[in-house]
Amino acid sequence: MQVLELKESSQKVLKAFSQLLPQVTSHRGDLVKNLPLILNNPNSAIFIVKNDTEEIVGLAIVNLYQKAYYLEGRLDDVVIDKDSRGQGLSKSLVQATIEWAKSKGAESIELASRPARVEANNLYKSLGFQHRETNVFKLNL
Repeated sequence: MQVLELKESSQKVLKAFSQLLPQVTSHRGDLVKNLPLILNNPNSAIFIVKNDTEEIVGLAIVNLYQKAYYLEGRLDDVVIDKDSRGQGLSKSLVQATIEWAKSKGAESIELASRPARVEANNLYKSLGFQHRETNVFKLNL
């Protein structure tokens, strides 16, 4: 297994993302349009996990946001395929995103995770993420 920063999209990547993302989100969008936008943004990165047969079995997206006083990272869409879980892949994947954000000068990184994702939440805590007492609001446009 290896964790790599994704540099370009392909049919293989689109197929893998189409299979992985529904395991973590019900949101749907235009991957053909959106993946290149992420890949061509210097403040964003996509990390993938490949198994021994070069199949993509995991992914995570990290974005940097300049705030008034510091640069912050945001981790989104962290997912390992249900058939590949329990091997420590999520830990390696999240650590890669943290290192990338640090290398770009981010002072912190945040994420949101549903309470029902108990194993994921335990992983984040084990990596030093702290639960914040906050309300998260969203406005669909």
